[in-house]
Amino acid sequence: MRCGVFFALAILLGPSARGQSPQVNRTLPDQFEIGRRTFWDFGPPFNYYDIFIVRPTNEGASVERIIVTPPADECFAPAKVEITSAAIRSTPADLLGPMDPCEIPEKVLRRKPKNCKNCARFSGADEVMRVRCGTQTRIIRAHIFEDYWFKPGAGVPKTPFSLMELVNRMDQAVGPGVMDKPMITLPEEGNSSSNDDSAALQGLNAGKYDELFEGAKDKVSDLYRAAQTHPLAPSVRLVESIPFTPDSPILPKYPPIARAARVEGQVKFTATIDSLGTPNLVTLEGGNPLLKLGVRETIESWKFPEDATNHEIHGTIEFLLNCHVHRP
Repeated sequence: MRCGVFFALAILLGPSARGQSPQVNRTLPDQFEIGRRTFWDFGPPFNYYDIFIVRPTNEGASVERIIVTPPADECFAPAKVEITSAAIRSTPADLLGPMDPCEIPEKVLRRKPKNCKNCARFSGADEVMRVRCGTQTRIIRAHIFEDYWFKPGAGVPKTPFSLMELVNRMDQAVGPGVMDKPMITLPEEGNSSSNDDSAALQGLNAGKYDELFEGAKDKVSDLYRAAQTHPLAPSVRLVESIPFTPDSPILPKYPPIARAARVEGQVKFTATIDSLGTPNLVTLEGGNPLLKLGVRETIESWKFPEDATNHEIHGTIEFLLNCHVHRP
């Protein structure tokens, strides 16, 4: 009789009566950030940095994406920062799907990626997630997700989902059709954008997202600050014109081929002024040949005052890139 009573109680009480812990409903994180570094062996630049910031809203989630591009060319393609955002109906928990990054044991988090001696990585992408789990902030790299949720050779994985697929979802979220504002490139010359004061960009400036790219060549905070300064445009000026100066002369354009070749310097010229005030017999002296393109035609379009008739003019035109130029 007593045995029957104890058996019935054990059934009613379930696992706790048998000394097992009851099931606990886990709450998935309601916000997270993902950093992705895309790299390849042709460039420059050789790296691109994406930061995805996911936060909850009343109707789902907001996704902010910041793209940080290192300088490809210090004169013509400086560091660049772009930002866009989207409002989506999925919650951060919906985006995570079956993955709970707070579930991963600490010992798994400490695992290093497996080395491949015969593998050469010339291009690819590295992803990392930062998430708040209670009072702890976790940095979880892509290989940790794969090690924990994917078990090669052990049958069906726990979930057919990876950090790369989650990043692809973020890409789709800020793509055409769901963007609530266009991609904004910072800084915009002559425009003080309110986006400069956004929490995401303030955090970027303060180094908040640097740890998402630990070991990378660049710090995204340094690149952000570098992108705030536009290099000066190349300039062309008439240094001297003796003994007469032309009336409101149009200066030659900086030849694109000379800019691409990082060529700057001076071109000297002589010309004889005819009775109409037009330079004739224009000759160019000294200077790099790339800088002389179009200079003669420009000088021949000038007009000099009447007193300059039959005088020989000696002048100098200077071409400056106005940026640091590496010289051999």
